[in-house]
Amino acid sequence: MQIKLPPELVAFVAVNSGEGTHFSSADEFIAAVLQEKRERLDMASQDANGLELGECSCSPNATDSRPSQSLTALQRTRFG
Repeated sequence: MQIKLPPELVAFVAVNSGEGTHFSSADEFIAAVLQEKRERLDMASQDANGLELGECSCSPNATDSRPSQSLTALQRTRFG
């Protein structure tokens, strides 16, 4: 899918991808941003359905609340 981005967003993506960042390409950075958004929506949905944070609906015994690798890398990119 091709999406035309406004100049401000193009600049933001350029700063957060490529050499010297955690993402080798703009596509990789955008995929990580979308993955983070999807995870946040999933967590909000689970919370709205009465699940506590750290629980996973895919396994009754899952309590691993560690962030995914993509989320962790994205946080490092954003916050140093």
